[in-house]
Amino acid sequence: GGGGANGANKKQKPALRFDAGHMKLPRAQMLAALRGAAALGPLFVGVFANQKPEEVKRIAEESGMDIIQLSGHEGWADLSFYEPFAVINAEHVSPDSSAEGLLAGVGGEEEALLMLDTKHPLMEGGCGQTFDWGVAAACQAKRPMFVAGGLGPGNVAECVRKVRPFAVDASSGMEEKKGVKEPKLVYQYVHNAKAALAEEGL
Repeated sequence: GGGGANGANKKQKPALRFDAGHMKLPRAQMLAALRGAAALGPLFVGVFANQKPEEVKRIAEESGMDIIQLSGHEGWADLSFYEPFAVINAEHVSPDSSAEGLLAGVGGEEEALLMLDTKHPLMEGGCGQTFDWGVAAACQAKRPMFVAGGLGPGNVAECVRKVRPFAVDASSGMEEKKGVKEPKLVYQYVHNAKAALAEEGL
């Protein structure tokens, strides 16, 4: 008999570097786990907006995603459905939004990473417009969060200095042609964000 056989012919999927289980750790440990996962190489984040949860999870599983980002109006109910994937959940900030109002309407840190993005009447992200970073700074003081909305190489450093977010997100700000990321803009964006972090001692 073959002593080296393990009885499994199906290819095993690699373990997620950061998953829903990490989200349930105390904040400092959770953030350290996320930083550690990102340090091993870029995390594959799938961005979805108002799609059926079953479809989102199937695509994430089949494509080997690391994290699911919900950028529509999915809300905070039943996010455990997406396990073992960790979730980034976007809240959309309008001119009359307050940090208190936004935080009162979201779930706990163990449920999803919070992202703040600009509210737009027609688009779910990628609108190229910023929002009041004072609101973001007030939210960041309460829980770690991502900032999105109109960020690019020209303003990401200012955002980092004013908000000190856990992470920043960009889309249209790194494009010269719609839908196509420009490598030089991606490089400048990352460089400027990291330089601001170093200046602030973060």
